[in-house]
Amino acid sequence: MKEMLQRVRFSMFVKLIFVAILIAELKMPLLMIDSIIDERQTRQTEAEREVSQPWGGAQVVGGPILAVPYLQQERRHMAYVLPDSLTVTAAVTPEIRYRSIYEVILYTGTITLTGGIPLPAVAGDGAAAPTFLWSEAELLVALSDMRGISENVRLQLPAGERLFEPALQNRVGKALGGAAAANPGDDEWHAYRRSARQEDGAPGVTMLRAPLALAAGPDGVLPFTVTLNLKGSGKLQFLPLGRETRVVMQSPWPDPSFGGAFLPTTRTITGDGFAAEWQVYYLSRNIPQQWSENELADIGAGRSAFGVEFIYPVDNYQRATRAVKYGMMFIVLTFLAFFLFEVLQNLRIHPVQYVLIGAALCLFYLLLLSLSEHLGFGTAYGLAALGIVLMIGGYCWAVLRTFGRALLMAAITAVLYGYLFVLLQLQDYALLCGSLGLFIILGLVMYVTRRINWYNPGDEGGAAPRQDA
Repeated sequence: MKEMLQRVRFSMFVKLIFVAILIAELKMPLLMIDSIIDERQTRQTEAEREVSQPWGGAQVVGGPILAVPYLQQERRHMAYVLPDSLTVTAAVTPEIRYRSIYEVILYTGTITLTGGIPLPAVAGDGAAAPTFLWSEAELLVALSDMRGISENVRLQLPAGERLFEPALQNRVGKALGGAAAANPGDDEWHAYRRSARQEDGAPGVTMLRAPLALAAGPDGVLPFTVTLNLKGSGKLQFLPLGRETRVVMQSPWPDPSFGGAFLPTTRTITGDGFAAEWQVYYLSRNIPQQWSENELADIGAGRSAFGVEFIYPVDNYQRATRAVKYGMMFIVLTFLAFFLFEVLQNLRIHPVQYVLIGAALCLFYLLLLSLSEHLGFGTAYGLAALGIVLMIGGYCWAVLRTFGRALLMAAITAVLYGYLFVLLQLQDYALLCGSLGLFIILGLVMYVTRRINWYNPGDEGGAAPRQDA
């Protein structure tokens, strides 16, 4: 009899070691599934790039900037002046395009820039007084991707309408500050690239120019209205180039993500779209209102960009990744339920049967990923969970030998999948609900096993009696 009890204890100890090793080994297929999710995300990114390249990428709009050449002491200089007031009105309509099974968000929009630019002021008197060459003055507008321009960009002035054209590279570099910092003899193209490149997360921009052809300087302030019809994908941002910049945006897209250097002062988001308004003052942006090419090397305007990103309401790959992170917890809890059946019902479950159950649990995440690419995430999750619950329930009917035990095991698995689905819907409270759920599960296990004598699982009574010498 002693030898039989010793054999039972030893086999239970060996089973625990095997289950622990198996749980550790099942981490490998979960990592493989996680890598498959990363691969699918990469393909989605490639699909977005393939669609957005001919259409237009993430757009950054800034301006206008008044560029006026002037002569001072027989030397030619360039003055750049930003608007005192700048109001941007944007009506943006996103749409979903498909490349294979992947969705790509594109948008079209009409953007209107209105405001007024004051006369430039340059110190000097007498022979040193500046002479502004108004006939060569021009207005500059910054744009990150010229492929998104769908119509002529128009400038409305009191003197009439002007059309924008691509700016020369040296003008672009000077407007952004990079060309002024170039060493003598540097190629203008490299100077321009330094000025327009992306630094510290700042989007690079190129410039459009509209010759003003003014016979004389404007009377105090130059009023302007710039209208452009723009295409893009993903993001739409603006540069706060006014002393007071006000941006008003409307869109039928119900899932915006506001970001950048400034958040909207007011916003309204409904199922029919959103409306947002930004108010930015020049003291917040670290950009001067006026400079010349020899006074400032880099105005750093790109680092003050702000706007909106049009996001998917549900990112299936992110949710699938989050689900895989809970994979080890599922395996541990399911194996724990099987082990308790062994102890409480005096059953013997073969290690191979543990392996098959573990394989089924890992297969759930692969089913979830593949189905979610064609169906909604909720539908994919329900079908994948139902399939695995039926598979485990049917298998347990043979392994646990009674329909009641199999039904109980299937119910436990279904509750676990329901609990995981709730966690995946939460953002701010996921950690709290997960911790409370594990606390409750551990309490139930302790309650169910409180009378088991682990020194002799065949007997009840808690801890083994002390043996006095």
